[in-house]
Amino acid sequence: MPIYEPGTASPDPVWKIIMIYGDLGGRKTSMAMTAKNSILFDFNQGSGKAYNSKNKVRMIIDNWEEVAYNAKNGVFDKYTTIIIDTAQDALNRWLAEAVIREFPAM
Repeated sequence: MPIYEPGTASPDPVWKIIMIYGDLGGRKTSMAMTAKNSILFDFNQGSGKAYNSKNKVRMIIDNWEEVAYNAKNGVFDKYTTIIIDTAQDALNRWLAEAVIREFPAM
């Protein structure tokens, strides 16, 4: 077990991952969007239903390449919280298709 003297930086990562799970319509997205300096990646294209969503930064996803391009070019670096709605749609609808196009053998 390492010993950290006063003034030594913590080895813990700066970022944390939180998953909010619940019933459809349970206001999970609305709660997530209360985070300061956040951007919502709207993979299921339903963010308009979230409370106060019109006053929040959100990206309605049309294709995975758009997300990847913006990530590579630092467009999202200014945000401290990234909200993914929903992880299932991100993986099934968008990322899986992109991986198959990029690597057909998969």
